[in-house]
Amino acid sequence: PTIGTQPENQTVTAGNTATFTVDANGENLSYQWQQKTTDSGSGWTNVGSATSSNTYTIDNTTTSMSGYQYRCVVNNSAGSVTSEVATLTVNEPAPTTYTITADVTPLGAGTATADKTTATAGDTVKLTATANSGYRFTGWTSSGGGTFVNASSESTTFIMPASDVTVTAQFAKVVTGVTLDKETLELFTDGSATLTAAVEPSDATNKNLTWQSDNANVATVQTGPVTAVGVGETTIRVTTEEGNYTATCKVTVTQRSSGGSSTPSKTPSQQAADKIESATDGATVEITLKSGKTTLDKEVFETLA
Repeated sequence: PTIGTQPENQTVTAGNTATFTVDANGENLSYQWQQKTTDSGSGWTNVGSATSSNTYTIDNTTTSMSGYQYRCVVNNSAGSVTSEVATLTVNEPAPTTYTITADVTPLGAGTATADKTTATAGDTVKLTATANSGYRFTGWTSSGGGTFVNASSESTTFIMPASDVTVTAQFAKVVTGVTLDKETLELFTDGSATLTAAVEPSDATNKNLTWQSDNANVATVQTGPVTAVGVGETTIRVTTEEGNYTATCKVTVTQRSSGGSSTPSKTPSQQAADKIESATDGATVEITLKSGKTTLDKEVFETLA
């Protein structure tokens, strides 16, 4: 027999089939395929299942087969002939790629970027977050697994999972101040009133506040409600958790008169002004100041003028 077409080298991806073919001339031909593996040295061994065809197919190739060699011995009654050697090369399959999307919340609070739009599992992706004016960055989150090297850093790296993923830069509206609905408050002993605080801006993320009284012997405060304790003056302070912004209200507590309400209808200064205005010409008006109880303020002097 003679060989007209020699088997050719085959290059495949792991998991695919590889087929070697030889074309021989002669009558009543038989075939015996042989292989030489990378660990068999120089020896050739018969492929037991490849004895009746001029083709030999490997159904499920693996990377460990890369470098194996194959040849075919063609026989008939006149003799035998051996083909040239063909080599099998098996490559690793191309790694699966997954998409990565960078997003922000709330919308318009800033920007988020990734240095890749696709990556394979285990790849490192660089992330960058930038806050817009009035916002601050608070951290990264992931919708589909993966690992942040430092989720609290605006610039960090992310280890890609074996799935599509969205990474989100979280932002918070920055606190710029706090106000109280009253700057001054006057109470009788054992009276009470409520102060209302407003964090600025109104859509700030962190609205946590702390309240305190400079003198708890005069008045106490519990998240807004102020309770008079004793005669005197104190300052109520409300402070934001973010930024330590503070607003104050001056509280004056006087002795309750018989039948009086918890909150005086007029301040002591207003009462003094009424007394002066009601006096007749040439009359003498006596106003007694008691330490810690009454202070004549600007109103009185403006009235006297």
